[in-house]
Amino acid sequence: MPESKLADERSLSDFGELSTAEARLLECCQRGWIAKVGEALPNIGHEGNQVRAGFVRFLALGGDHEAPVHEQGVRLDGGWLDGLLDLTAVHAQRRIVLWSCRIEKIIAVEAHLQSLSLSGSLLEAGLIGDGLRCDGSILLRSNFKSGREIRLAGARISGSLDCSGGRFEASDQKNALLCDGAKIEGSLFLNHDFYADGAVRLVGVQIGGVLDCIGSSFHNPAGSALSCSRSTVGGALFFREIKKLAGEVNLSGMHVSSLCDDRESWMGARGELMLDGFTYSRLAGGAPSDAATRIAWLESQTLDYLGVEFRPQPWEQLIGVLRAMGHPNEARRVAIAKQVRLRRSRRIVKGARGLHWLYGALVGYGYRVPRLAGMAIAVWLACAFAYWGAANPQWFGETNYLIAPAKQEPSAACLVARALTHDGDPCLPPTPDYANFAPIVYSADVMLPIISLGYKAEWKPVVRSPDGKPLVWGKILRALYWTEIVFGWVTGALLIGALGNLIKKD
Repeated sequence: MPESKLADERSLSDFGELSTAEARLLECCQRGWIAKVGEALPNIGHEGNQVRAGFVRFLALGGDHEAPVHEQGVRLDGGWLDGLLDLTAVHAQRRIVLWSCRIEKIIAVEAHLQSLSLSGSLLEAGLIGDGLRCDGSILLRSNFKSGREIRLAGARISGSLDCSGGRFEASDQKNALLCDGAKIEGSLFLNHDFYADGAVRLVGVQIGGVLDCIGSSFHNPAGSALSCSRSTVGGALFFREIKKLAGEVNLSGMHVSSLCDDRESWMGARGELMLDGFTYSRLAGGAPSDAATRIAWLESQTLDYLGVEFRPQPWEQLIGVLRAMGHPNEARRVAIAKQVRLRRSRRIVKGARGLHWLYGALVGYGYRVPRLAGMAIAVWLACAFAYWGAANPQWFGETNYLIAPAKQEPSAACLVARALTHDGDPCLPPTPDYANFAPIVYSADVMLPIISLGYKAEWKPVVRSPDGKPLVWGKILRALYWTEIVFGWVTGALLIGALGNLIKKD
């Protein structure tokens, strides 16, 4: 009877005499047990723990009729894999579980796996899994360590990619973990003491669940520490309690449902943070929503994005989120900070920077209307006091009135009397009735543009004494008078513009 071959046209007899560890693994695979051949990660291979990588591949493919593999799959604990584990283009029939194992390297390009668990294992030369497809989860957690790049570009993972507590070292390569273009239907866990010495690239990744980076360390000071550009996360991005962050963090074009972070976690990326196109619907999980913290976060962006290549989108995104979450005051503060940054980046035309600054000082770029109203009231009352002093010079030890009726004409009765008597003496104008002068109304009439209360046309500053000498205080009062008129027109224009902006924004 011919020998049956199922696994890649190989049979159990092709492996010859099995080592003690291989025999133990074969027995456990048939019974659905875990083959424990060592108490911990081995330092050296020997008869009792050494298993050929090709034998593991043979079992993962289902073995043959003489060596069938239980549905529990291939489960080895404490083993020393001899040689390269080549899973290129295979369709593994069983789960692959290699706990606390020393593994040289895994190549799984275009492979189709049930699930892969390397928790606690050492992968000396990394993993290449471009185009890999996994029906379950890939677990690289619990003190897992890699000495080279873990590459899962274009992978399709139906479960989660769990790297919690793993240590990923790029060695002489640039990338510690590369998942560009991957699709993960579950979540991606880079948390609980996850450590990457080299770039973590998640460019264009689709994650159905959350991206959890709580308590992680990203170290690549010479380049990108974390790149999530153009990636999509269906759940939240957890970026808090970061233990170490050195290098550029790129979230450009990334979308997450919510952002859960803290201020301290971004400090390591100060000056190397890229947020252009980063969108999120809300701040959650205790993430700070105060303007000071969020502005400091935005100010952590790369200097180019805060300078000549100023990107307004991160600011507008935060403003919209804060407003939608019911924090209008914080949103206004961020909007004002955006305008200040816009001017500092020299994006305002040089000749208009002064007016832009004045607009901010008076009305907070349209976001602080009460400030403008307060300033207008202060100017109104201050000018009213000056006009009151001009009409009551005796209180200040002066003898000359500094304000008088605009039209001082002799009375008609005096003119008739002089005409009938042919008296040549001139008729003197009547003494002004200062008792009926209302400084506060006069100041309001001077300030208000367009609207007239009738006072401004009846009274005017006096710049010369009755004997024709110039009055210095009178000239100062007239300058104040014109200044108040100009201030009224400017205030009115700013108020109309500010109210229009508020209506448009809200």
